[in-house]
Amino acid sequence: MYRRPIHRTIANSRAETPPAMAPCRLLNQGRRLVIGIGARRYCRSMRLITDIRTVVFCSLLAWMIAGCDQDVLYATSFTEVATERTKLIDGIESYQSMDDAKRRFQQWAVIEESRLAPGDKRPPFSIYVVAIENYSHLGYSGKLHLTFFNNRLAEARFYPSSIEKYVERLQEHDKLTFTSTDKRAGSPEARVAPHTRIRIYNQPPLDLQGQNRSIGWGDERLEKEETLWIERYS
Repeated sequence: MYRRPIHRTIANSRAETPPAMAPCRLLNQGRRLVIGIGARRYCRSMRLITDIRTVVFCSLLAWMIAGCDQDVLYATSFTEVATERTKLIDGIESYQSMDDAKRRFQQWAVIEESRLAPGDKRPPFSIYVVAIENYSHLGYSGKLHLTFFNNRLAEARFYPSSIEKYVERLQEHDKLTFTSTDKRAGSPEARVAPHTRIRIYNQPPLDLQGQNRSIGWGDERLEKEETLWIERYS
């Protein structure tokens, strides 16, 4: 008796789709196509959203850094002592305490002292200015004022007997170039690494002693700290 090969029947049944099943097959293919297109669109949308979020975040971060009041740049304790000092007049270093400075200048007169009242809840704020008589630098004598902000030397200001000749000597000795800025019109400035700002005070307003012609060496970091405290807490 002849028997029909079973394997051919099975193969043919796999290869040939009954007419009744053709719509289902087309429907499944359509679903897969739609799902594939939707998935690709979803991925592109998510990538676009991620890119937008990244741009917005970076923009906000840049705006916050540019517009902040320097809290992230300067110690908010207003008492921190920096490890890196900068040289003021005659090699005197900034950030030293009054006790440290007293070892070099054993005689001085206090000309300004201001501090917060006891119990004040604001961060510390004290200004202490002393005057040293008969100070000599580069062959010129005069008065030297030292300003301490929260017990850290912030500025040394020299009042020479002849400011014009002294400035010429200072520029020659330290290879300085003074330039005027819009913020400090009439007060030329020079800078020395890492953080020294040298300024010629030759215009009003007068200082406490009625003098208005002097040379000041200041640590820019402490100057900005003091400005920050005044802007925020005064």
